[in-house]
Amino acid sequence: RLSLVGSEMCIRDSYYDDKFGIESHKTIASADECVANLHKIGGCDYADKKRYVGDNPTILGVTYDLVEMILAVKEDRKEELINVMREMMAADRMTPGEAAKLKGKLGFAGSHFWGKIGRCFIRSLSERQYARSFRAGLNDALRICLWEWEGILLDVKAKSLIYKDAQGVDAVVYTDGYYPDARKGDSDEPRIGAVIFTRDRETPMATTIEIPKAVMDQWIPRKTQVVMVESIAVVIAMETFGEILQGKRVLWMIDSEAVLGAIVKGYSDRCDICNTAAMFWGMVRSRDVEVYADRIPTDGNLSDGPSRGSWRIAAESGWAFVPAQIPADLML
Repeated sequence: RLSLVGSEMCIRDSYYDDKFGIESHKTIASADECVANLHKIGGCDYADKKRYVGDNPTILGVTYDLVEMILAVKEDRKEELINVMREMMAADRMTPGEAAKLKGKLGFAGSHFWGKIGRCFIRSLSERQYARSFRAGLNDALRICLWEWEGILLDVKAKSLIYKDAQGVDAVVYTDGYYPDARKGDSDEPRIGAVIFTRDRETPMATTIEIPKAVMDQWIPRKTQVVMVESIAVVIAMETFGEILQGKRVLWMIDSEAVLGAIVKGYSDRCDICNTAAMFWGMVRSRDVEVYADRIPTDGNLSDGPSRGSWRIAAESGWAFVPAQIPADLML
């Protein structure tokens, strides 16, 4: 960083990784030269090969196509990452150092996808990187990470760089979950509810279903499983309303802070909640849905009734009932 003090120039230490600039095609060449010369005057050393100028700059294997206006991981970068992961799988080995390098590369690539695709699987790489004792053999979490990320890299769609103006949303989805509270003497079975409103359908739709014991038996034991019930409500709703939501812009309303946090971040520190977050974003990708998740107070959550088996509001409002669909992956 350069600053002028009186007639003297003071140079202060400043560290950064990548710096981006937007210029018109008429001024881009001269702007690049100005930036380069300013760094040289200030004594900042850098490699010229790190300067990316033009219609298709590529940074760390990600191409910014300013002609087609898309953002995509280069094919040779995909091939490189996939080969590294396949070698790890074949050797059944990943050191902490290798985990750190792979985490950085996958994290950078994933940050250029739409949504939180693959973010939850990176958690196992961090755990290996910062493990208290040295380990090199693969565990189940790392195998899942490598397998899932290979599929993501092979299947992910290029992200559009075109700005979409504020056209509003095409659909609003509410989800909720109920789990009996022993302190209140509740005895009803755990249940989820979901309601959807769309611009192209006059009649709102709602669904509900009791959570099968086979599903709950797979969860981490807890005193109450309300967070997990709220969590799978999201994926059951996505499975049930998937065809309706295809290609739409969706506002997703959730009254659970924990579930909203897991969806927004794309991961959780609890593996069962983490799995549902991963499943949700995978379904979002496959349906080409743009989702914005936000919190709504319980009193304003329109799926509160269906999640408790109550259809009074739904009947009075003329909502249609849709049978709930449980994703096959939840039943494994």
